[in-house]
Amino acid sequence: FIAPADGFKLSNVQTWYIPEGLSSSEIKVEIRAGSDIETSSVQYSESFVLTSSETNMKGLLLDFKLSEPVSLMPYEKFYVVFTYPVGVSGPQGIVTAGDYPNTFLMYYIDQWYDIQAIGGFAGVGLMMRAAEKEAENMNWLEISNIEGTVEKGTEKSIQITLHPERSRRDLNTAVMTFNTNDPYNEKLEAVVTLRKNQGPELVINEDYIVNEADTLDVNFGVVDAEGDGIKSVTMQAYKNTTFSYADGVGHFTYIPTYSDSGIKTFEIETEDNLGVKSTREFKVEVVNVNVAPIVINDAHIIIDTEHPQYKSSFDKIFYDPDNGNMIYTAVIIGDETVAKVFKSDNEFIVTPLKTGFSKIELTALDADGDKTVTVKNIVVNALLSNEELLARKWKIYPNVVSDELVIHLNGLTDRTFQVRIINQMGAVVDSFEADVENGMIRESVNRLSSGVYLVELLGKEGKSINKMIKK
Repeated sequence: FIAPADGFKLSNVQTWYIPEGLSSSEIKVEIRAGSDIETSSVQYSESFVLTSSETNMKGLLLDFKLSEPVSLMPYEKFYVVFTYPVGVSGPQGIVTAGDYPNTFLMYYIDQWYDIQAIGGFAGVGLMMRAAEKEAENMNWLEISNIEGTVEKGTEKSIQITLHPERSRRDLNTAVMTFNTNDPYNEKLEAVVTLRKNQGPELVINEDYIVNEADTLDVNFGVVDAEGDGIKSVTMQAYKNTTFSYADGVGHFTYIPTYSDSGIKTFEIETEDNLGVKSTREFKVEVVNVNVAPIVINDAHIIIDTEHPQYKSSFDKIFYDPDNGNMIYTAVIIGDETVAKVFKSDNEFIVTPLKTGFSKIELTALDADGDKTVTVKNIVVNALLSNEELLARKWKIYPNVVSDELVIHLNGLTDRTFQVRIINQMGAVVDSFEADVENGMIRESVNRLSSGVYLVELLGKEGKSINKMIKK
């Protein structure tokens, strides 16, 4: 197709399609532009799905509305290309068209063929249409006074009117062709170029590279091709960056952290004194630099009656600048008769065995294999009895109890306990086995009369007793 003199806003394409016995057909539509089909460039591409429950050997006219209209410049050559599904032997409808060489084309085995050049298809065309729903004048160049006679020794002026508001590109080129009856100059050409005013341009590279925790300093210039002057050069606030501009020179600084590896994109906006803006994008590749975990707490472990046990999460001991996953270990390397350690994936507990001194070795291994080791001194000044220690790990709340006994557990790892309720005479008035749910044990005690009772909790770590008041 050739776009008309005022351009073409392509919104719909049509084709006659024969689905044969195919119940579902995916049809791809491409809009290409260029002087010939081989070198044309794809301007738009979209796929459509047609469903049918009947065998159709005659075919039907399909109208495809493009999701976005395609703007074509005046006299621009463009191609509408339909790609049909595999399995349909003759999907395309044809018509008697007349002699139109290199107009109706077919792609077969990596090559385009002119259908009318194939034997038996002379004068045959493809049943296809291109349509615009809403016309839009895109002719940025109008010529008047284009016919007449130029006598020898005289000249004639051609009136040219430019409409930059209609152009779709920053740089537009048109070729005016003059046909004459001069045997020596039968055809003359003149090139008309329209450059729309653009915002100031940055003199800056498109790509930069910096290591994590290093500093990237970029100096850049700003120029305005039309000489309209620079009104402003701005950049939105990006993390770990600084930006400044003065007297035609800009400066950008970026200090990525150890968790910033990857491609980062930045934009700078410029504006000239006429209010025309432009935006320039550039990218920075931040190269990963692994750093071993860092010790952030190397204080001694002190255990006494106020702090009968030491419990900590590993992230309070180590910090990974890369914010990656870490594997931890905790091992007693001093006197093992003074304390023992229990470790889970993310925390550890030091329990005293007797007064004295010992040491614990803690390690953190990051995802890249870098390891950090720290050793802490363990000082046990005093220790509670096992029963006293256990008593601090659970409590009854609320206490006064109405109908339900609620025991809150803190630091006990058992999931099942034996519970006994003892009255003031020392007699066991209730006994039951209870499972821990959400760190609590719940049991109805509405069968008990009002009074003061002792609640005994028995688990793998031993037993302890707390007082309960029954309302």
